[in-house]
Amino acid sequence: MNYLMTKVEMPLIPVIAELEKNGYLIDCGFFTSLRDYLEPEQADILAKIQEIAGLEFNPNSSKQIAKLLYEALSLPIPKKTEKGSPSTDEESLTLLSNENQVVHKILQYKKIAKLLSTYCKFPLEVDYDLRLRPKYNQIGTVTGRLTATNKIQTLPKEDGYGIRNGFIAPPGFKIVAADFDQQELFVLASVSGDQAMLEAISSGVDLHGLVAKKIFDLDCEPNEVKRLHTKKRNQIKAIQFGIIYGRSAQSLAKELSLTVEEAEGLVKAYFKSFPKVEAFIENSHIFAKRNGYIVDVFGRSRVLPDAQRTGRSEFGLLNASLREAQNFPIQAAASTVTKLAMIQCHNHIRESHPQIKMILSLHDELQFEVPDEEVEHFAAELPALMTDLGVESFGFKIPFKVTVTSGQSWGSLAAHQQPSLESAK
Repeated sequence: MNYLMTKVEMPLIPVIAELEKNGYLIDCGFFTSLRDYLEPEQADILAKIQEIAGLEFNPNSSKQIAKLLYEALSLPIPKKTEKGSPSTDEESLTLLSNENQVVHKILQYKKIAKLLSTYCKFPLEVDYDLRLRPKYNQIGTVTGRLTATNKIQTLPKEDGYGIRNGFIAPPGFKIVAADFDQQELFVLASVSGDQAMLEAISSGVDLHGLVAKKIFDLDCEPNEVKRLHTKKRNQIKAIQFGIIYGRSAQSLAKELSLTVEEAEGLVKAYFKSFPKVEAFIENSHIFAKRNGYIVDVFGRSRVLPDAQRTGRSEFGLLNASLREAQNFPIQAAASTVTKLAMIQCHNHIRESHPQIKMILSLHDELQFEVPDEEVEHFAAELPALMTDLGVESFGFKIPFKVTVTSGQSWGSLAAHQQPSLESAK
């Protein structure tokens, strides 16, 4: 805990202050034009919904949606709320979207309503210099992940409207982004000590492809699986991250359109490939049950009193707590790694690149506003800045990997051809 306070959280305070001061330049015209386009489209969709429904209808009302879908149209009920009412949440509507065209229209309406009520309001939230300045909270989550206001951390990658194109660099500058590759899997490999996973990552093998090749007995190299067997690789990817987040076989089966038995089989095959991952999860459960809390390699801890429940009626609370016990050490360690990278980048910028601004921290990604003439050199420096963090003593057995992208806007970021530091000078 002393390390977290003296080397991470306290040194991070001036970094966050600078980040909030810098802000992110936005193109107000882009969001104004988007609003002008979406408002009539939303009205048109509402008219079509009402035409199909044959009555006046408010798609913002859960009661009216339920009455239309489950009473007027007699559609099957995918699931119920905790109070036993038919659910109308996004998951339920998505499951029903092929049953009737009105469901698809309702989903479209809700998507546009969210865009109008959140992202299209950015021009109203900028300061005098057209910069959006989110407030960051370094203790906003139990894992230590930064949270931010203004919905900036929830901008969709693919929304059909290119929301991220509205976040731009000023003339004479580029946005340079650095993203940890599969950060959580790198953490999992180190904290579990699974040799097969460590070797695969160290050798640059596509981990999802490697597991898919083993489990499905594919006749191709692991790095070719993504191209040749996309669906199978996506199944394994879901399994890997599902294990990190403690998802059940039932949940994975629903997502992957598999039977529960098939999902359970994939999970068992995964653990057979990486036995120490399974051991790590079991040990996390044992520790939480014994102590009522869990701790990560840096000393960040989370109290989990429900992990010590024993009553049969408390089984759900126990299971939820054990899922947190296996997830927390990975998420918390990853958040600390990102914070260390922020501190190191901040210090380097102040010493060597005073014109560069850190403008965004997004989970495992950092973004910077960089003068055109410094882009090549700074892009070449970033991977080392973000991975040479001195965390080997905490059990990290492989160096993290960082991918650098650049562009004139957040939405146009593309892979940056990274020269060596010598050639970038």
